[in-house]
Amino acid sequence: MGWHSLRRKFATEMKDTPLRDLCELGGWKSPQTVLTCYQQPDQDTMRRSLEARRRVTAPFSAPNREYETTVSK
Repeated sequence: MGWHSLRRKFATEMKDTPLRDLCELGGWKSPQTVLTCYQQPDQDTMRRSLEARRRVTAPFSAPNREYETTVSK
C-alpha cells in the first residue's frame, strides 16, 4: 500500500471529523483537495446516512388520521 492509499484510507475513515480538523490532522492545505482526491464513498457511511434519514422522516411518513378527519368534515 502506497502513501497516497494510506492518506485516502485515513481521510475516508475520518469522515465524521469536521473538515477543518481533518485537514489539519492530515496536513492538507485545502479542504477541496480532501473532498476531490482523498475521501471516498463507502458502504458503511452511506448506509448510516440513509438509516438516519429514515429515522427523521419516519414520523411524517405515516398517515395523519386526525388531520384527515378534521379536513374531511
